[in-house]
Amino acid sequence: MKRGLGALEGKYIYYSGGPCFQAGSLVTVLARYNDDSAAIISRPVGSGEVVLIGTHLERPAPEDGGDNAPPPRHAGALLKSLLFPEPASKQ
Repeated sequence: MKRGLGALEGKYIYYSGGPCFQAGSLVTVLARYNDDSAAIISRPVGSGEVVLIGTHLERPAPEDGGDNAPPPRHAGALLKSLLFPEPASKQ
């Protein structure tokens, strides 16, 4: 996985029937669901970039306690790695 998302490999992430994304021009798939559909994508827009996330990285999965559990410890770092990626040579 790209942009530090390797920490999610094999982990359950809260989904709640959210979106999956389909291919488009200049889209990069950053993470996929188990069915291989796109879960997180990015695309350049003007001089910047948009990142779309179909899961709730900030919420614990039901298997990890659901609403009664604190946010996953990795949530902040994952969101930061998506929004402020390291230069390509460091990824």
